Amino acid sequence: MHSDNWREAVKRLEWLAESGSILSLLLIADAMRDGGWIYHRDLEKAKPWYQIGTDNGSLRALYGMGVAHNRSGDFAKGLEVLEQAAARGYAPAFGALANMHYHGTGVTRDRRAAEVLWRKAVSLGQLKSAMNLAACQVKGQYGLRGWLEGIVTIWPTVMAFVNERNDRPYSERLR
Repeated sequence: MHSDNWREAVKRLEWLAESGSILSLLLIADAMRDGGWIYHRDLEKAKPWYQIGTDNGSLRALYGMGVAHNRSGDFAKGLEVLEQAAARGYAPAFGALANMHYHGTGVTRDRRAAEVLWRKAVSLGQLKSAMNLAACQVKGQYGLRGWLEGIVTIWPTVMAFVNERNDRPYSERLR
């Protein structure tokens, strides 16, 4: 995108979102949630966009809503929404829930629950969860067997993550 017409491109993206394009509204909501060069970080403005996507059946929107609630400090609502996305089989939601359990964010800290959730996400092809699990295993947080598993899987996992990020930077496997 040329520097002189990016504002027009953003207007077109917003028009597409308002016209019903789920992908466009997800791009806008993610940009508002994360902040950046298009929008300043505004979690409260992101949530209505995610709600529209959720109302239209988008699991990615449901996940984004859960992340937005967590980032705004409403961990109970974030947990509830992420559990809904996980119950529908959305792999990144399992990873987000694992992170909450691992760090004790809005829930009691439970590394075993985190391990189970990361493994579920990994079984669904989620590379970010594979990275998190392997990193914890290599640190010895899941015993000798976990450490050995981590040693065996860390480099292939890193390479798969890097390749996916290079080939498909917006892949669901990286969320």
